[in-house]
Amino acid sequence: MSNPKRLNPLAILFNVFKLFKQASYFIITFAVVVLSDGYLNYVLLGLLGLVVLFIVLGALSWLRFTYEVSPEQIHIKHGIFIRKDRYISRNRIQSIDLTQGIFHRPFGLTKVDLETAGSDKNVDANLSAVTYDEGLRIQEMLKGNFDEGNNQVEETHDYFKRTANQKDLWIAGATSGSIGVILGLFGAAFSQIENIIPDTFYDATTRWLLAQAIESLIVIALVIVIFLWLIGILGSLIKYGDFQITRYEHELFITRGLLEKNR
Repeated sequence: MSNPKRLNPLAILFNVFKLFKQASYFIITFAVVVLSDGYLNYVLLGLLGLVVLFIVLGALSWLRFTYEVSPEQIHIKHGIFIRKDRYISRNRIQSIDLTQGIFHRPFGLTKVDLETAGSDKNVDANLSAVTYDEGLRIQEMLKGNFDEGNNQVEETHDYFKRTANQKDLWIAGATSGSIGVILGLFGAAFSQIENIIPDTFYDATTRWLLAQAIESLIVIALVIVIFLWLIGILGSLIKYGDFQITRYEHELFITRGLLEKNR
């Protein structure tokens, strides 16, 4: 087995983003309530305190996270206060995903996600930032595609491949049902923004809407829905762009994504 390794130091930044994402609902609620009372200084002070706290926790998480990979298993140790020592056998791993987000690609990094059979995805192994070559090495080693000299085995077979064209992606985006999710998010965001909109602007907008004919209101609603629908299609194009699937003897290999490359 190889010596224990740490993630790339940029993983600290990803840890901070993850903490902010987990606390986003609390942060937004706190900001809306406090801003409605006019206490802007308290909001800024609270955000500054959270930034410092999350940077410290992110750095500690990075220091306390190590991993070891062998052809038989991956061994991960992590946890700041409660240490977790986990061994995942290669035979239990069902998928190994390499994902390059917009913050990974400029630095030649990737995220490695391991999904095991019969387990909750929230507790599967995740390496948030390793070099792309290291990610490929982990992927191929756990797939058993390395020989005794630690060299990748050459693939000589011609396997079936299918690439999605632009028409396929547009149809998938238009029929994905994401419009329902986007409408829900739009409604939730509007209900929160409504609390911080100045009363004069809110009253003027309400009076203008009530003064319009029913036909005009229907047209405005349709324009909003079509705009949000197009946003959903654009999201699908970005998420599934360059989609290609290859069928090997015992597995499916999928690559996709324009901004976030997923392998």
